[in-house]
Amino acid sequence: MGLGGGFILVPILSLVLGFSMKDAVFLSLCSVFFLSILQNLVNREIILNNRKPLLRLSFFAVIGSGVAAWVGTRTPDVIISIAFAIFLLSFGAFFWRSPGDLLAGVSTKYRQGSADFLMILAGISSGFFGIGGGIITVPVLHHFLLYPMKESAKLSFFVQFFATGIGLLVYYHSRKEVIYELPPSTLLFLLFGSLAGMLLSRRVKITNENLKKLFAILLIGVGTWKLISVLS
Repeated sequence: MGLGGGFILVPILSLVLGFSMKDAVFLSLCSVFFLSILQNLVNREIILNNRKPLLRLSFFAVIGSGVAAWVGTRTPDVIISIAFAIFLLSFGAFFWRSPGDLLAGVSTKYRQGSADFLMILAGISSGFFGIGGGIITVPVLHHFLLYPMKESAKLSFFVQFFATGIGLLVYYHSRKEVIYELPPSTLLFLLFGSLAGMLLSRRVKITNENLKKLFAILLIGVGTWKLISVLS
């Protein structure tokens, strides 16, 4: 679905494995960064054919990610956790309502300007929450730049590569020792999950509309889980 998996990985690391929220964000950034490299290698042809708009979107995402990562290293864990849950719930509801219908007839210039602004938010979600930014990048590519849903999912990883990369640079000095605490088996399963996702995307027949619904359900489900855990 072009999400990178960070929105699931962060709750698992923080709620199940007991990492602090900042450490979970850092490790998630590491995972999404390397998985985006893998995905981009597989999807290099479609990326090359769309490199101009992707580079523009990546530029704005990098700005948001760098600033957000700097703020995130100085923000209390509980605030990051609550903001993370609210963010997922909001975008899950946003995507469920198929906002593309609201953009019918809107000029190309307006769509591009809105996409640029939203990519700053995608970078912020990457640097602050460690989720890669695909939650915003996929809807931007699909609804504002009019790429098909499945194509948007593939192109999203190009932007995530840059957004997570700059976030990692900011986080590295304060969280680098944490990477040695992560069991090698965890990294192996993360890699396996990415490979399985790529295989499913090529073999499982699912309509664009159903993919959007699944996208929304996952965001709302994980956001609810995180919010309940923080408030309980």
